[in-house]
Amino acid sequence: LYREGYRLGVARHAVCVEHLPSSARELRQRRRDELRAASWQQARLGQASTPPTRARCWYRALRHGVGQSLRRREVDPRRALVRIQAWLDRDRVRRQVWRAMGPSAAERRACEDVVLAPEVPVVGGLALQCRPELTRWWFSRGPETVALTATARLLGPGQTFVDCGANIGVFTLLAARCVGPSGRVVAFEPAVAARQLLRANLARHGASHQVDCRAEALGAVATKRTFYTYANDALSGFSEAPLAYSPGALLSREPVDVVALDDVVPGAVGAIKIDIEGGELDLLAGARALLARSTEAFVIFECNPLALRRAGRRVDELLAEFADGWHLWQIDEATQASTPLVELDDQARERLVRFDVAGYVNVLAVRASRRGEVSALARQLARSG
Repeated sequence: LYREGYRLGVARHAVCVEHLPSSARELRQRRRDELRAASWQQARLGQASTPPTRARCWYRALRHGVGQSLRRREVDPRRALVRIQAWLDRDRVRRQVWRAMGPSAAERRACEDVVLAPEVPVVGGLALQCRPELTRWWFSRGPETVALTATARLLGPGQTFVDCGANIGVFTLLAARCVGPSGRVVAFEPAVAARQLLRANLARHGASHQVDCRAEALGAVATKRTFYTYANDALSGFSEAPLAYSPGALLSREPVDVVALDDVVPGAVGAIKIDIEGGELDLLAGARALLARSTEAFVIFECNPLALRRAGRRVDELLAEFADGWHLWQIDEATQASTPLVELDDQARERLVRFDVAGYVNVLAVRASRRGEVSALARQLARSG
C-alpha cells in the first residue's frame, strides 16, 4: 500500500485516499499519527473500551479495501471509494469490525437525555430520552430544523399526521402539538428499543393519548419481512446498513409484520413523514389510495442513495413517484445555507439523482395548490438564515 504512495485518512463519516510523498520515514510517521487519531476518535465517540485495539482493527479493514482498489488501478476517487465500501460491507469484514467496535451490553442498554435546540419550532427546549449512538449520530449533525419548521408551518389543527419511521418521536411529538386535541397522529416504529423510547418520550410530555404507536413496518402489501436492528436505531431497516453511516452493532435480525398504509389509515391525512432507510418506494406503492384522497397532504421523505441501492432501487425511481401534480423542494439542513428550501428544477433533480455518496437529503413534496405557501416559507427561511 505504501509503496504505491497512498495513505488512508480515517474520518468520522468518510474515507479519504490521498497521495503522499514517497519518503519512507514520513510515511511511517504519518501512519503512527493516523492510528493515534483513529484511536482518539473512537474513544471520543465512546465506541471502544480499548480504543487502540479497535481502531487498528478498523484501520486494517480499510487498508485492505484500499489495497484492493489500488490493485485494480482505480484512478477515479469516487469509484475507488465505492470499491472500498463494497469490501467493507462483506459479511466477514462486518463481523470482524462489529466484534471489535460494537458497544458493550451495558452501553446498548444505556440511555441519556438530549435537549432539542431552542430554534427547533414547537418542541424546542424539550428533553427527549435517547440512545447514546443516536445522540452522537443524529444530534451531532444538528436537528433537522428546516424539516421540522416546514412541518410546523404546513400542518394544521384537526389533521392526521402519519410518521413512518418515528424513532424516538421528534416529529411525532411536534405533530401531536400541531394537530391539537382534535387531530390524530399515527407513528410506525418496528424497532423494539426505539419504540420503547418513543412511548416514554410521549408519556413524558403528555402526548400519549394523541398518538397511536404501532409496531408494524410499512410496505406495498401485508406480509412478513426480516428487519435489521442496529445500535444506532436511525439506521434500522429491511437491509443491512452501510458501515459508512456508523450503524454500530447489529442487535437483532428477525421477521416483523408489514402492512400497507392504505389498509390501516382510513380517511384523508394532512402529512406523511417517511424515513425508513430504502423502503420508501414500497411504502408509496401501498399508499396510493391514501394519497389520492388526501388532496391537501404534503410528504417529507428521505432520499438516501446508498440505502435505496441496497434495496435494489434508485433515486430517479423515488422522484418519479411524485411526477404528476406534485412540486418537490430540497431541504438543506446546513447551518450556513443561504437558501434552506429550494424548489427542484430539472437540473437540481439531475444533481440529486447523481448524489451517490454516503449521506441523505430530505425532500418536501407538496400539491400545486400549496406551492405558494411553501414559496413564502422558503423566502422567510432565506431571510432569517
